[in-house]
Amino acid sequence: MARDKKKIIGFVFLLFVSLILMGFYSVLFRSQKDISEAELRTLQKIPFFSFDKFMDASFQSEMDQAVSDQFLFSGEIKQLVKDWDNSLVSYTNRIFRPLAVRPSPVTDLQEAAVGEDSAVGEGAASGAPVNAAPVNAAEDSAAAGGKPAETGQTIVAAEAAAVSEVTGAVSAAISDTASSVATASASYGAASEAAAISEAATTGDTASPPSSPAASMSAVSAQPPLKQKYDYIYTEVVSKYLYKLDESGYIIQKASDPDTYDFDLYSKEMLDRVTYPKYLYFINSSMSFDFRDPQKYDPFSVIKENFSMDAYAQLEFNNFEEYKKLFYQTDHHWNYRGSYEGYKQCMRMLEGDDVELLQPKATHTYPTIYNGSLARDNAIKCSTELFTVYEFDIPPYKTYIDDEEAVYGYRYLYESDEDFPHNTYSNHYGMYYGDDHAKVVYVFDNPDAQSLLILATSYSNAVNELIASHYKETHILDFRHYRKKYGEAIDAQSYMEENKLDKLLIIGDISSLGHKVR
Repeated sequence: MARDKKKIIGFVFLLFVSLILMGFYSVLFRSQKDISEAELRTLQKIPFFSFDKFMDASFQSEMDQAVSDQFLFSGEIKQLVKDWDNSLVSYTNRIFRPLAVRPSPVTDLQEAAVGEDSAVGEGAASGAPVNAAPVNAAEDSAAAGGKPAETGQTIVAAEAAAVSEVTGAVSAAISDTASSVATASASYGAASEAAAISEAATTGDTASPPSSPAASMSAVSAQPPLKQKYDYIYTEVVSKYLYKLDESGYIIQKASDPDTYDFDLYSKEMLDRVTYPKYLYFINSSMSFDFRDPQKYDPFSVIKENFSMDAYAQLEFNNFEEYKKLFYQTDHHWNYRGSYEGYKQCMRMLEGDDVELLQPKATHTYPTIYNGSLARDNAIKCSTELFTVYEFDIPPYKTYIDDEEAVYGYRYLYESDEDFPHNTYSNHYGMYYGDDHAKVVYVFDNPDAQSLLILATSYSNAVNELIASHYKETHILDFRHYRKKYGEAIDAQSYMEENKLDKLLIIGDISSLGHKVR
């Protein structure tokens, strides 16, 4: 009897191992998959063996990824695992999490002030501008010495209407009760600051006070409030990975102490060798900002301690409501307003306060829910956000991807509100702004302008075109793909000398500038 059991166990084990081997080696009898429809990403194919790739370990790395990507039914298996894991987390949360009402750090009036942006109102489906864009085209034109376009005035008019609506709410509150005066005042201050998107936010060592009266007025009205602690609770959505703070639909990654990161993704010795002007733009995100205690971490100071640059600037926010203005609901990237603010701050750091900035000609909202990277990677459908972009008039240019002339991104697919990619997990950020490559080069007809090198990951995809429009050539290198493509690490000094580039700009959040080790 015992011998029969051993035979059965042995047979089951051999069958299990055989199925696993067949799942991978079946690739010998079928074509390799190019794209995962479930994950909406390019899949790694089985690499060709070479001694050089074996010695630098890139062959092993690619083969390891290929085993996962080319396994039979790998996409379906990953989807099932994600669904099961998410169901388990949701089930355990319902059982064990205390059913208590959490005090909200936001008053009803504050919700009225930011609700239009948080939910991307119902008017978006009809193509009407639904977000009070925190960009003041008139102010930026004044700062640049230019004249605002009619389309910019349209955007400002929409913002003015939104602010007027908030002002009406404040007046009504004051007339109701005397106690609501303080609340209304705080709400109006928050709304004014959000409408300006931190125009007076710190831009690092290069920050200087606005020169025009309009900009000075903006700086006064947009002074950040005293940072206070909030009663948020980080509630797990995906175990030890994704969290929510309220019922707005936003899911985020949790912040960690920046001192637990090693900042060696860009070699310090390599950067120290650069003799050209070098700049760094830091993107604060949920991974570097504790929304319960905004004073807890100071990631910008840690970044400046670890990167020796000529100038620094950063994207700032003071609380969760301001964060919502700048980032997607379910994607770790900045949204159209956050990236536009980043573009403006980068250009002022690179070229001074008088630089003539591009102005949005329109705000376009596509009638499709955007389930971003955090939702897509974990098979979660919690977004209520419609995919929205700023549109610009940009002069003609050429792009080269990994040294071959090609169109960067799939913006041409977004032809109209009826004709655009709209699958449940369509990666709109990657398709509209462009995917990740080892090297992307922009060439504009700006013969008298300088040329720029950008070192960045996918965060820069949304601003590459805008920044590049100011230069003759702009080269964007992604260290995650550069070594695989070109067989060597990035050497900024040599690359800039070889390609006759004039300035270096690094863009990234804490996870793309360093990696957590403690």
